[in-house]
Order: sequence, then structure tokens, then C-alpha cells
Amino acid sequence: MKKFNSLRFFLNDIFINGQIEQLTLESGDLIDVLDNIVKYGFDFDDSYQLTVSDKYDLTLVTFDKDFSAEGIKKLTP
Repeated sequence: MKKFNSLRFFLNDIFINGQIEQLTLESGDLIDVLDNIVKYGFDFDDSYQLTVSDKYDLTLVTFDKDFSAEGIKKLTP
């Protein structure tokens, strides 16, 4: 029960009281996810992250070298 309460506190602190926003894709955006899988050879997770970053005009911050392809906005921490 302690872990459950800790998770509840974390979620409230980050998403409800904090300034973290959860970004999502709409059903139609999943076509872009598939296109990125084909274009870059990504797995679903990487392609989803790239599609979200493209949709919201964000820069990925990652150590993952898969995102080093030309045209992907990426920063290494």
C-alpha cells in the first residue's frame, strides 16, 4: 500500500499540481508513426516519440543514437 500511496503522491505532484503536460497522438497520427518506422527503421516506441516531437514541434533530448538521422531535432544531455 505504501508504494501505491507514493505513486499517487507522485502523479498528483507532477501532473495535477505541477507543470508537466502529457502529450498524446490522435488516431490519425498513428499513420505518421508507421511512416517513421519505415523511414528510419525505428521500433514502435521510438517512432511514437518522434511523431509526438514532430507534431508539437519539440526537440528530443536523448542519448539514443537512433535519433541521429538527418532531419530529426535532437539534443544530447
